[in-house]
Amino acid sequence: MTLGASRASAWACILVGLTSFNPGAAAASDLRDLCPTRPGLGTAPCIVDAGHVLVEVGLGDWTIESDSETRTDTVLIGDLLVRYGLSNVDELQLGWTPFGHVRQRDKSTGSVVRAGGVGDVTVAYKHSLRHPDGNGLSVAIQPFVTLPVGGSAIGNHDWSTGLLVPISFDVTDHLQLQATPEVDAAVDGDGHGRHASFGGVAGLAIAISKQTGVSVEISAFQDQDPAGQATKLLAGVSATFQPNENLQLDVGGAFGLNRASPDAELSVGVSGRF
Repeated sequence: MTLGASRASAWACILVGLTSFNPGAAAASDLRDLCPTRPGLGTAPCIVDAGHVLVEVGLGDWTIESDSETRTDTVLIGDLLVRYGLSNVDELQLGWTPFGHVRQRDKSTGSVVRAGGVGDVTVAYKHSLRHPDGNGLSVAIQPFVTLPVGGSAIGNHDWSTGLLVPISFDVTDHLQLQATPEVDAAVDGDGHGRHASFGGVAGLAIAISKQTGVSVEISAFQDQDPAGQATKLLAGVSATFQPNENLQLDVGGAFGLNRASPDAELSVGVSGRF
């Protein structure tokens, strides 16, 4: 069996396990509402129930960046986030991208360069300051660090760190305001050293039914890379479907609002609670 086939089989097993998961086994009626981080641009302030694991898998993610000289397509497969509830107000997170592929085409010559490999590992800790179930006015803090274990294709080549402050507010039973201010020490474009990056995400989540929801968001970040400062602006839209209390299917898209931002990003994923 090839390495690619092995990866595909492993993720197929995960998907089958999630979609066949029995909600009764996790005593879902005694648990908080399921609230994965994906697929939006921001971060949810809710905390995973103590002793439980929430696994979020990006089955596929495609980003397009194009300018007058080149077009770059980046595809991520199996983007993984594992969240474990340490207590009623604390959770630990581990994120990793097992495979990414980058294709860059020179528009003037038509030449194509391809690269692939694994991504970096991100470790985060989230602590709820108010309403860990995500209801009412919910606030949390989430420091994180990214470790440079990835390859040259999608890795950042150096460590980085940052702090998020996820916030949500229930306007009605079907309407929720969301915001995620963030400040980072991001890796420089040359892969050596760090610089300040700050901004945030603001959005609106609409519960169409008990099982289905949609969100619209705006993201703005000021990146102070020594190689060239830029303000990145994105608009995002996503939809979720929860067939049971422990499973969510999602699809999302983001679109650049200025030249410094990627042109578009599309993703599809699944999340399951155990």
